[in-house]
Amino acid sequence: MCLIGLIFGWYLLFGAGFALPLAAAGYDCNRALTPSEIAICADPDLSAMDAVINFIWKGHTHSDAARLDQRQWLVLRDACGADGVCLYDRYRAWLAAALSANYLESPFDAIEVLLAQGYDFGTRRSVQMLIVSGSGAAYNVNYMIFSIRGADVSIIPWRIPLFDERRTTCGLSILDGPKIPMGHDIEVWGYLDPPDDGYDSDAHCSGELSVFTKWVGHGDQSQDVIYRLHDGELVPARAKLDNCSDQQAKYIAVYFRDF
Repeated sequence: MCLIGLIFGWYLLFGAGFALPLAAAGYDCNRALTPSEIAICADPDLSAMDAVINFIWKGHTHSDAARLDQRQWLVLRDACGADGVCLYDRYRAWLAAALSANYLESPFDAIEVLLAQGYDFGTRRSVQMLIVSGSGAAYNVNYMIFSIRGADVSIIPWRIPLFDERRTTCGLSILDGPKIPMGHDIEVWGYLDPPDDGYDSDAHCSGELSVFTKWVGHGDQSQDVIYRLHDGELVPARAKLDNCSDQQAKYIAVYFRDF
């Protein structure tokens, strides 16, 4: 059941007609001096990416060679001046390399970045998020999401239902969610869709997001899981599942008792 009016939705910055609180950059914007630093502080997307980069850099130890590479990258970044497109490309390249090297089994060869405002159903607070999408493979794309609150940045983990591909859904209308084992990861594969952004938005309640994952074939053997952020973790609320090899999109409902 949707709690309309009681919770915030997801609001995309791109094309939005209102302002969100700015994410804090990885440095003190009151001391920004160079054209690039001033431009980063003035741009919500760049500021969020800078905060995430600062979080990743400080979370790992680095060799002398890595420190030299970082200094050289800062020179390249600052060479952009106030050019937002140039800065965005520099940050995307840094994030792609760093995420691939430090966190992910599958490399982020090319990434897209989206800043969004979410809602934590457990703490009942709005949460600013940086959604990073990586390389596609076999119908799907991998995603990581960072939570940003001022200078505090963290990776939002996923609780992912592990549907048994040997269990057919032919002839079923509902599947008992509590019997489904859960995996835990910092990335998810599929196509992530905040509400009002295209795929099957009518299935969302305010504040939810879905991840559609294709297994095989065309039109069947796929899942669409609706997630809610709860106490800092993205957990499944309900899902649609098609594991009937009939080359038709026939989904059954899955409900998880947490919600």
